[in-house]
Amino acid sequence: MATRLWVLYEPLLILVPSDSKLSSIATVFPAFLTYCSTEEVLNQDPWTEPDTSVACMPMGPDQARAAKALQQSCHSEAVGGREVRGYAKWISSGSLTAVTPLLIKECGTHTGSRVWEGALVQLQWAFQNLDIFADRSVLELGAGCGLLGLAIAKSAGPREIVMSEFQGHFVDDSAPSLLDLLLENMHANLGSIDGGALSVWDLDWTKPQEATCRWPFQEELQEGQCKKRERADGTKPTTSAKKFDVIIGSELIYSIEGAAQLLGVLSSFLEEDGACYLLNNIRRSGVSELISGCADVQLVCEQISFDKPSADSIMCTLGDNELSNVFILLKITRSKHGALPFRIPPFVESGFAVTSEYDAWVTSFGLVELNARLRREADSGMVAVARAVAAEKKEQPPLPPLP
Repeated sequence: MATRLWVLYEPLLILVPSDSKLSSIATVFPAFLTYCSTEEVLNQDPWTEPDTSVACMPMGPDQARAAKALQQSCHSEAVGGREVRGYAKWISSGSLTAVTPLLIKECGTHTGSRVWEGALVQLQWAFQNLDIFADRSVLELGAGCGLLGLAIAKSAGPREIVMSEFQGHFVDDSAPSLLDLLLENMHANLGSIDGGALSVWDLDWTKPQEATCRWPFQEELQEGQCKKRERADGTKPTTSAKKFDVIIGSELIYSIEGAAQLLGVLSSFLEEDGACYLLNNIRRSGVSELISGCADVQLVCEQISFDKPSADSIMCTLGDNELSNVFILLKITRSKHGALPFRIPPFVESGFAVTSEYDAWVTSFGLVELNARLRREADSGMVAVARAVAAEKKEQPPLPPLP
């Protein structure tokens, strides 16, 4: 017998847990619901509580077949012969009573084809700061499934919003790519969004000036695949001269190489008086290199505060519902004084630091995360950390104080 029950939410043709209790709770999110295909979810034993799933118990072939047959039987009974989209994964409070919630498809094909915790954290922050995006041009990097960009397009009233992804994540051209999934989700939600303000780019971070617009300059989706379309003169729509007031991205940094590429993208597309907001797992490789590398390309980086979503505002139906990772939210702008030379602070020699002076030094050189890491590792005070930072940069001689 099934130990977990799902019911068909008919307005969206999506199965949701029978114990979903979020619909009456005041929301700090735009209403949205993500889902995975029936085929994918049935392999995860959705009708069985996680601690009693087939995946958690040793079984013989006959038992395994019987368990899988139970999943299929429960599913068939719930849908009653109707074609359904699949099973809900993330459900925000209010989404099951909203007239037009955002509907986002996820799949397990690629890392970026999932909605990760960082996107939810940044989505709540964006929803609490809609004025940042209102009547401005916005570029989302690494849009993935499109949840963050589509929510901003729907809720914030941007003058223009471009969601970007990279078609080249897949070598096999016969399989749907991450860009295809982004386009599919965009088309599924166009009825509730001002499509005139929305575009989708194919953006390779190693060649940012060669980015191409894939929608609206594309043919309609054909069997889940987006088709490139050239203009009448045989050229592809170009994006090389474009600058944006706001750039956003979540969970983009996983390596030192990626951090360097991202700095190049920001240098290419950020307006002179624009701002970039990046949220990332603080423990990922490349985060400290991104922060310290900003000064080299005449960018200034500062850490800003944010609230994490509460458990009663969002529900994960498939997997762990705890939002437990540690994130950092960075605001990056162009330096008004050109590149900032690294300066070893005078209190390294004196052995005494005033907190305000120390904090200004850390922020000026984009050392916020590096400072946090060194203080964690050494469990030391400000001067000791500053000495460690200076030692890491000992190849650079001390320079005159900043003006």
